[in-house]
Amino acid sequence: MDLIRLTPPGRGAVATLLLQGKLRRELQGKLQGGLQGESAIALLERFLDRPIEYAPGRTFFARFPLGSDGHAEELVLYPRSPDSVRIHTHGGEAVVAAITEILCSAGVRTLDWREYLRHVSAGPDWKDPDLKDPDSKGPGLKPKNGVIDNVIDNVIENTIENTIEAEARIALAACRTERTAKILLDQLGGALQTALEERRFEELYRWSALGLRLTEPFRVVLAGATNAGKSSLFNALLGFSRGIVDPTPGTTRDVVSAETALDGWPVRLVDTAGYRPAGETSDDPLELLGMEQARRALAEADLIVEVVDAATGIRIDGFPAGRLLVYNKTDLLSPEIRADDGAVSFDAVSTGAVPVSAVTGEGIEVLAERIIRALVPENPPPGTAIPFTPELIARLAALRRTC
Repeated sequence: MDLIRLTPPGRGAVATLLLQGKLRRELQGKLQGGLQGESAIALLERFLDRPIEYAPGRTFFARFPLGSDGHAEELVLYPRSPDSVRIHTHGGEAVVAAITEILCSAGVRTLDWREYLRHVSAGPDWKDPDLKDPDSKGPGLKPKNGVIDNVIDNVIENTIENTIEAEARIALAACRTERTAKILLDQLGGALQTALEERRFEELYRWSALGLRLTEPFRVVLAGATNAGKSSLFNALLGFSRGIVDPTPGTTRDVVSAETALDGWPVRLVDTAGYRPAGETSDDPLELLGMEQARRALAEADLIVEVVDAATGIRIDGFPAGRLLVYNKTDLLSPEIRADDGAVSFDAVSTGAVPVSAVTGEGIEVLAERIIRALVPENPPPGTAIPFTPELIARLAALRRTC
């Protein structure tokens, strides 16, 4: 028997759980609850203050004890069948956790909503894992007459029938922007299925890296010397204050991140502790810890934005190639430099760097465009087939090798 949380985690007025299946427990070598198992309604009645008189379409009000102190939670129950009951309760995390703990202590297992959706999308052929034939090996790929083409056909058929629709629905629930939702709707509408049937494997593989970012944001890390204005730039790109801004070098001691959208693509911006220039050292343990966290963030970045103080030009050696160079604080340059040879003074022309001012907002839109251009050099046309999960891409890679 499974317990699935249908509403998102976090505070809310109401939370909804789904208790589904039959409970079968083996104690002392004997199957408890009979061959058919204990229904969801029967299990709940162990705890409720009143029995559930099941009738299709009828809801029930009951109280669910949460502890020995007499406190009970008021529930609204909607049994869709004896083996499927929706439990509506107050949305506080503590209440949901208490109900979950009590039911799990009775033998119920929790099931992630994504896995539940995969089961639902599999249709009537899916069975509760407890009821599967132990000798069954599951759906395998069997070559027909040993012909490679038939192997490929089997993989494609299995992917289309059992994976695309379920995964697309799960991805749609997790996507963050209208642009990514439209791309996923194209896949749900048949774009990916058609491309697989037509064996356009190279075309699919071309978009695979982008497909993984339809539900998970790109990671863009701001890095550079201390006091280069990284936190100010971080806030300017977000459009609100998230990082602490202070003229004292080394103010940022931890990795700070926040999500936004640039040109419709989900992006997680990461503000890191500043590095001290060559020859300068620090014995502050918090600053050293912040620099170590910054190094880890750099290793996980999809794009590194190196932020340099335009007035000093101090840069840090050792950043990976392919980073985007930004000269910040251009508002502090003297009017003579800005008017005459400002671009040359901080080498923006020769390096392709972006001059910005986090204070005045000058250059922020250009910087956002450059970030997206680096992450997404080409936007997929409407209706493009794009694989969007690691599992789909792994199958695609296997098909490319087979061909």
